[in-house]
Amino acid sequence: MRTTLLTALCVTMSLTGLPCAEEAVILMTASYEPFVIDDTDSVRGAGIDIVRAAFQESGVDVEFRCVPWRRGQNAARNGTAFAAFPYVLTDERTAIFDFSSPVIGFSTKFFFMKENFPDGFDWEVLADLKPYRVGGIRGYWYESAFKAAGLNVYYVSSESQAIHLLRKGRIHLAALDEMNGLALIDDLFPELRSAFGVARKPQSTTPLRLMISRKYPRAAELTTKFNDGLKAIVEKRTYHEILRNYGIPMEYAVSE
Repeated sequence: MRTTLLTALCVTMSLTGLPCAEEAVILMTASYEPFVIDDTDSVRGAGIDIVRAAFQESGVDVEFRCVPWRRGQNAARNGTAFAAFPYVLTDERTAIFDFSSPVIGFSTKFFFMKENFPDGFDWEVLADLKPYRVGGIRGYWYESAFKAAGLNVYYVSSESQAIHLLRKGRIHLAALDEMNGLALIDDLFPELRSAFGVARKPQSTTPLRLMISRKYPRAAELTTKFNDGLKAIVEKRTYHEILRNYGIPMEYAVSE
């Protein structure tokens, strides 16, 4: 019905010489604090605000739909959504999707309970983790690396599950983005924040991007508009103001 009404409106406006407004570009996302925050009546967060501002800079309206990860991926794959966010670029994904310029930094580190590692936890190569049971999120980019290193990994479907397993002692380490992991601990166990530790060395620092459909109308054009808008808000420092609004360290900022 919405498409029919829009088509009729476009016909009417073309006859009167007025420009036709376009439908908002659809982007799929999922709750991932502080990058994506699913409030009751809106979707916000550091990553969401950056993406929205970049598109706005290029004159493009966007509509975010917060859904489970797999549903968002499928929507981008079949072309019912322009892109899914936030995602890390991998060889497997580039066989199916295109990717935007880096949107925001992403630093995966190993979380642990200080009672199990009173002197902290340090590592150099993934093989150093073989004595431990590592918690990971099913379908994430590090699966192949963990498998190649021969790690004992217990995969779950969400970061919050990994935090719970860590607290219960079911796993020794949990691979999580540092900002996301700390946000979850504040939500789930605020009184135990000091009981959790984070290894200094990151497992990866690959940035988050838009994972873009190859079937969505004008996808290449929209990708260019987004990348140009992102560059503009970085140069104008609007980007950095968004990071400050969410308490994101500047090392998460993309370069100009």
